[in-house]
Parts: sequence; structure tokens; C-alpha cells
Amino acid sequence: MELLFLFAVVAIFAVFGRVGQWVGSTRGRPDAGAVLGYCLGPLGWLLAMFLPAPFVPPKSGEALTVATLAAIEREERRCAERDREETLR
Repeated sequence: MELLFLFAVVAIFAVFGRVGQWVGSTRGRPDAGAVLGYCLGPLGWLLAMFLPAPFVPPKSGEALTVATLAAIEREERRCAERDREETLR
């Protein structure tokens, strides 16, 4: 009887982990989703839904996105303003 109960508990947690892996794979993080699902069950599934997608830097030669180019321009403007302020001092 105890062995059957233990088997049932392990099987349930395995299902929790597998569902968590599926939820995490939709965000690009299947391993984190599996761990969260296994450890926290349905709460882990919810947490896995809100995981940020992993950052993948562009490879050399790939086109940069408009958002990346805008961020580069903002940084260049910020540096230019800082240099002007230092010159005026």
C-alpha cells in the first residue's frame, strides 16, 4: 500500500514537471519550466508562463532590429550630452 502511494505521488510530480516543461518551452525555457512545475506544481506552471524569453544577441553579420538601433542611438546621444556637459565645466 505504501509503495503504491509513493508511486502515485512520484507519477503526479512527473506529470507536473512535464506540463511545466511544455509551458516553459512556449517561453523558450523548457528546463526552468520543468523544474518549476516539478517543485511547485500548478503554481510553477503560472510562474513559468511569466518567465522572460531568453536574450539571444545577434550574430555578427545579422541585421539589427529597429529597437536595437534605437537603443544604440539613445546611448550615443546620452554619451554626447555627457561629453558636452564635461566640456562646459
